[in-house]
Amino acid sequence: GEQPVLNFETVHRHKQGRDLPVEISLESVDPTEGDPRFVEVVRDITARSAAELALRASEERYRALGDAMPLVVWTAEPDGTVDYYNQRWYDYTGLGLEETYGWGWDVVIHPDDRQRTVDAWSSSMRTGSLYEIEYRWKRGADQSYRWWLGRALPVRDEQGAISYWVGTGTDIHDQKRAEAALREQAESLAELTGQLETRNRELDQFAYITSHDLKAPLRGIAN
Repeated sequence: GEQPVLNFETVHRHKQGRDLPVEISLESVDPTEGDPRFVEVVRDITARSAAELALRASEERYRALGDAMPLVVWTAEPDGTVDYYNQRWYDYTGLGLEETYGWGWDVVIHPDDRQRTVDAWSSSMRTGSLYEIEYRWKRGADQSYRWWLGRALPVRDEQGAISYWVGTGTDIHDQKRAEAALREQAESLAELTGQLETRNRELDQFAYITSHDLKAPLRGIAN
């Protein structure tokens, strides 16, 4: 008597001997005439159970696929609330979903990169355009920062509305360091080239002066 309708799922035995998943709706009825009684509705949910089982299997398969990737994979709701990370995120940050759910991921971003990251993500959500940014993430193991490339694309429904976002994070720290080293080498090479050009001009001037000074007494002797 504490609740009007009781809904639950159970298993019935079909007359052919197989188990049949069913949903039971049980309601207490107190008619104006006669004794109170229960009305029970039994619904065969074999198709729904099979669909739910297939959906769970599909989710587990895609989660396993996401966890096997070397990238960080995440999904977000249309308003930008991040609701899923693959295992790579937890291994790198040392943080759980409860700590980084929604917009909690900003604690991982370097303070100097945080505002432009929020601005870029907000702009993509507003326009539905590609989200792409380079920023630094804090590594949980040693609290150091490494460079990452973040990208996200919207997944749309048949009407064109955004259903959710799928994003990735790629560690590009070693690539950034290599690029910086190449830039330093290029700058050093340019500086050395400039010095060499200066020395060549000085040598040209020296050769000209030396040639002129040597020719003067020869012209005198010739005269």
